[in-house]
Amino acid sequence: MVMELLLKQAMKGVGRWCKSCFVNSPDPQLSDNKKKHNKDPHDLLVKFCNHKTHEGIISIFSHETNGVVEPYDPHDYILSDSAQLSVLGCHNGVVCLRFDFGDGLQAFLWNPKTGQTKVVPRTLYCRRPHGKPKCDANILGFGFDAKNDDYKLVSIEGYLSSHSDEIFYDVEVYSLKWDSWRWVTSINNLDNDLHLPPSMTKGVYTNENEMYSWRVTYRGKEAIMSFEMSKEIIIFTPLPRPSCLHPYGYLTNLMDMNGRLAFLYRDPRFFSIWWLGELGVEHSWRKLISIPLAYGLWPMAFWKNVGLVLRRLDDENLVLLDIATQRRKLLPISIPCSAESAVFSFKPSMVPLN
Repeated sequence: MVMELLLKQAMKGVGRWCKSCFVNSPDPQLSDNKKKHNKDPHDLLVKFCNHKTHEGIISIFSHETNGVVEPYDPHDYILSDSAQLSVLGCHNGVVCLRFDFGDGLQAFLWNPKTGQTKVVPRTLYCRRPHGKPKCDANILGFGFDAKNDDYKLVSIEGYLSSHSDEIFYDVEVYSLKWDSWRWVTSINNLDNDLHLPPSMTKGVYTNENEMYSWRVTYRGKEAIMSFEMSKEIIIFTPLPRPSCLHPYGYLTNLMDMNGRLAFLYRDPRFFSIWWLGELGVEHSWRKLISIPLAYGLWPMAFWKNVGLVLRRLDDENLVLLDIATQRRKLLPISIPCSAESAVFSFKPSMVPLN
């Protein structure tokens, strides 16, 4: 019923069909988020590439001043212009950066408010004197463990068995509190038929359940693999069955929707945002919003307690869709139409990293 309503109302205006989606959703979490609207607004962290130098740049848009804080060039912290920059995520003012050098990678923690940085040590896997034969699988995630009041990174690296062609995945966790890595478990690919995304693929952190998630293939199905920061366990959630999705569409990226996991799906006519009700339950996916491609808007991220951030495809400017007021607002930010561009909800803080 909700899906049919969205499709019928789609051409009547962005605000209207978004309001219909949120009002008719039976999930109380969405109603709670709407009530909290603008009570605890966050800033907006935008990562993009410089047109001339092709280096990664980060800007922070302030909700208070309605302007952009002076852009940051994180390459200043590593004294290298050749590394490819990506943002793994941010929580409570701490940003996790990943630099890829071609022959290796380096993770940094960074607090833009204080200017503090923290170099994350290399994983146990990388420090082994006689490393296991690696396969093309090396993904990182970042999040917060509220139970232990600790920032964590998770590393999942694949290697080939020395006795067969089997692939194993080592799962390690880094604790900022202890400034060290710990081995958690190994996953046998033969038993699970697990295929990780390419090493440069980023996932998304959702603080409602303290999970960092990636898109994977698991037991022959497209799925979401989530790592829970407190319990340090992995949960797999199959994506909606193909019969629920447009046959000529594709999933473009995962999203954080006010602390809950969502994904963006593109078909020949619409962008659709699907929201996950319960981790591990395939049938809990719901399609919330369908945005006609005719509007020329590409959804980028949910700005916590503010609205949905979209990019205009004609001039690359960012647009804010306010769910509560049903209004669209042009933001004084433009970012290139690139796979490296990313937007995050960001809350400044004075959290120390040392």
